[in-house]
Amino acid sequence: MSSGIWKKKIASFVPIKLRKELRSDLKFIENLSNELLFETSIGLFENKWRPKIQEFIDYFLNEWANSQFRYWYRGAIQPGFSHTNIGIEAFNSSIKRKYTDWEKLEFEEFVTVLKDLISDHSEKAIQTPLSSAYSVVEEVWIKAAQMLNDPCKILNERIIYWAKLNGKKKRTNVTNEMIKKYQTVLRARSFNALKSSLSLWKVELGDSILTTKCDCPRYFLIGYCKHILVALIKTRRLSVPRIYSQTQILQKNSRRGRKRKAGAPLSRES
Repeated sequence: MSSGIWKKKIASFVPIKLRKELRSDLKFIENLSNELLFETSIGLFENKWRPKIQEFIDYFLNEWANSQFRYWYRGAIQPGFSHTNIGIEAFNSSIKRKYTDWEKLEFEEFVTVLKDLISDHSEKAIQTPLSSAYSVVEEVWIKAAQMLNDPCKILNERIIYWAKLNGKKKRTNVTNEMIKKYQTVLRARSFNALKSSLSLWKVELGDSILTTKCDCPRYFLIGYCKHILVALIKTRRLSVPRIYSQTQILQKNSRRGRKRKAGAPLSRES
């Protein structure tokens, strides 16, 4: 959701002393991983905030909870797919630059341009087949290597839990009580209790990066995350490339120039 929209509406409807907590609650809702959690959170969010900021809550429910624009939380989009229309706008811009010269065309001209467009992109698709490799960016490899020794709870061969980082950027041990609250989160009776119950990240293990799932926001943005990498490493389904190992990371970087953006590709069959 656009931060600009929130900024204007919160400034109009919400007292200054409430704004920080409200933004935190909205960010929490935005990062939810599925529709059931979203619907539950909306009801509890309304109960918490309506007595304090009724006008904003009316606006929020009408525009962002009970309308066609309600699919702004992370779990509403398939993992790895864009959460914005930037890609579409860029493609539209390329059409205008290359094929229409930014002019509106008559129907016959449009058909001719459409034929050229389809032909060009069909040839490009043939020349550039789908990649058979899956690249993981350097940043995520490094973060995964750094959290290899963080406490976690391996519930069984398919489920691993991590506690979310606290205010001091530390990760605590995962307790059975935390897991119980996580598993019964839909029974929460207040919005703050809901937030407290979702204090964990849950990884559902598959045989590879492509078949493993996590409920953290990064997973829904790019299709994988550091939790997935570490879970696969811990269960011996994956290993950290040596250049991203903790030993290498702690050594001083003597190489000049910009760092590489992506690591070595991983086979889809691996």
